Amino acid sequence: MKLAGIFLILNICSAVFAGPVLVDGALTRKPVGKNCEFLVDREEDLTVRQLIAYDDNGKISWEQSTEDELGFGFKEHVYWVKFYLENRDDEDIHLILQQKYPLIDYLDFYLIQNSRIVQEVKTGDMLPFGQRPLWHRTFVFPLSLAKGEGSICYLRYKTSSSMNINPVVWSPEAFYQHAQKESSMLWLYYGFIIVMIFYNLFIFFSLKDLSYLYYIVYITFTLISMMSLNGTSYQYLWPQSPRLAQFSVPISLGIINLFLPYFSNYSMNLKENFPGIYRIFMIFLKSLWVMNFTGLKKV
Repeated sequence: MKLAGIFLILNICSAVFAGPVLVDGALTRKPVGKNCEFLVDREEDLTVRQLIAYDDNGKISWEQSTEDELGFGFKEHVYWVKFYLENRDDEDIHLILQQKYPLIDYLDFYLIQNSRIVQEVKTGDMLPFGQRPLWHRTFVFPLSLAKGEGSICYLRYKTSSSMNINPVVWSPEAFYQHAQKESSMLWLYYGFIIVMIFYNLFIFFSLKDLSYLYYIVYITFTLISMMSLNGTSYQYLWPQSPRLAQFSVPISLGIINLFLPYFSNYSMNLKENFPGIYRIFMIFLKSLWVMNFTGLKKV
């Protein structure tokens, strides 16, 4: 029993005091959420230089993460995240730091060595896509560590969408291979939907049946919503329009919610076959319009 208790205490300690992210030439991919510490900046006035000074003097308290992915829901406050990187190799090493969730309004990255900022990147989907260090649908930061060197990474998050924090450290080779495979799968899926759009468009012009038009609108905006949620639409469709990128998700989801019921109503002819259900259906549609309009006003 005593031995089991000792092992339990050791496991708890290892979870709470995760330590630095150890990297070497054998690294391919490592989620670093459990190595992160975070704090909430409710006043939104902290700067990275203040945090460096506070950390040097031990004047600030961070909370240790216990998960690879930190999910805080819809939060309006600024979140700061930090973790330590340590190069255990005998050679300099190049890394890729990826923030996987792409719908972050403002994301600042700082690499700190010996209490000095050696790398600083300001990005986010409220800034032009071309400002990103690498042309990728997520947020990607290339960085380098000299042999035996240790560094601190600070990340500042502010967003009106869900606060999902999921940093991953990659080797460049592994990241580019993964990105290529992922892109191929995404565009295979997008291509399938595009074929469906043109196929149903051909049927609509042949039969002049409005139900096909409603369905075309539905699957078109399903495609746009999927591309917007994973960052691809901002990357390829409107990379110079942050406001359009921000509105694309609620607009596309709103149109999907509206046109799918219209398609169902028209294809089943509810007004004639089921008048009672049709009246309930129309009340439901009007409620959707109100909710979608209200949601857009909040964006």
